[in-house]
Amino acid sequence: MNPIAFRQAMPSDRSMLERLLAAYRVAQDRPPQPERIAGALRAALAGDPFVRIWLVQQASHTVGYLTVTLGFSIDAGGRHAFIDEIFLEEAVRGRGIATQVMRFAEAECRKLGVLCVRVEVAREDTRARTAYQRLGFQDHQRSIMSKSLL
Repeated sequence: MNPIAFRQAMPSDRSMLERLLAAYRVAQDRPPQPERIAGALRAALAGDPFVRIWLVQQASHTVGYLTVTLGFSIDAGGRHAFIDEIFLEEAVRGRGIATQVMRFAEAECRKLGVLCVRVEVAREDTRARTAYQRLGFQDHQRSIMSKSLL
């Protein structure tokens, strides 16, 4: 297996990211929301300080992406990060790449002074829950709730 590499996304990666973001939404059975995604992607690629997007590459081919958002939490003791999205193309799944991506995310978060990393996982996705728990994530028996302000 070829080693994986990470590269921070740049504005020139926009069309590739749009394709990967669309594939992620299909894989997660989420509605497309092209306008919302376009605006968020535009802000992220323009350098929004609260988000980082990295491309996951193998043999010079982009096989996925990782999005980390930054915030602050009293409960976390200060700066925290949220693994907003992690996506790998179907052809490379099941090879331990997601674990490498998560370890990369942790290392980058440490560089940014992050004290706590959070991830959202569907209750019924036992495979992902087990994988995150193996990486040290804890289930705090709370639900994430949201409300759109758009």
